[in-house]
Amino acid sequence: MIDSIYSISLRSKLLRVGIRFVRVIQDIFLYFFLENKKFDISNLTGNTPNIRSKKSKKGFEGIKNRLIYSNNTGGINKKDQEVLSKVIFDRSPKRVLEIGTHTGISLYTAAISLKKNSIIDTVDLYDVNKKEYFKKFKMNYSPKKILTKLKSEVKVNFIQTSGIEYLSTTKKKYDLIFLDASHRTNKTYEEIVGSIGCLNKNGMILIHDYHEFNFKQIFWKIFGPKLAIHKLSRTNKISCKRLNDDSSIGFIHRKIKK
Repeated sequence: MIDSIYSISLRSKLLRVGIRFVRVIQDIFLYFFLENKKFDISNLTGNTPNIRSKKSKKGFEGIKNRLIYSNNTGGINKKDQEVLSKVIFDRSPKRVLEIGTHTGISLYTAAISLKKNSIIDTVDLYDVNKKEYFKKFKMNYSPKKILTKLKSEVKVNFIQTSGIEYLSTTKKKYDLIFLDASHRTNKTYEEIVGSIGCLNKNGMILIHDYHEFNFKQIFWKIFGPKLAIHKLSRTNKISCKRLNDDSSIGFIHRKIKK
């Protein structure tokens, strides 16, 4: 019986590794079909947020006990939540856009880190507040219900559509955009390009699952965001870096001459 369970578990792990490997190969293939095109990046900030400032540290200390953690639901992890929260406390954005609501972990983090009367538009292809959706990811409550329980004082708009569709049609402008949707090279490329066009002056873009390309980790990591940004950087003065080595949140910024 134990041997049988172990065999099933091993096959399951090997299947996941195989799927991830195929995905990486596909993402590399997609990279070569992306445009080498120049975009207007003048609104994209070149100034790195200071997540070690007294302001960001004090702000995070004040809310960290209210955070809801993902517990393997597919949401961002604890360190990602800390980085996102500290960026918000350091920069105090008033209008935030999230592409990829999912179970709402990053949404809750942003909502309790923002100042009162700030606005978050959160976009997902699925109705994330439907019981069938959030229960599938082992969440007891919908994102909307949890925001109520957290007594959030920001206005949150749930928008059901694809991120690329929303970015290409909206007339709204944002101070901070957080990308955490498909992670495929081509889709991420389009999301970043669309986000650049939706920024207020000195606006920020953060992206989840940003990993430096490493053949040793080819079976375990997602490289779509890295590949998309690399393609954009070939014709635009754009770069991306992690703000903390233990977090996979990347900060996309305009390169500034020193």
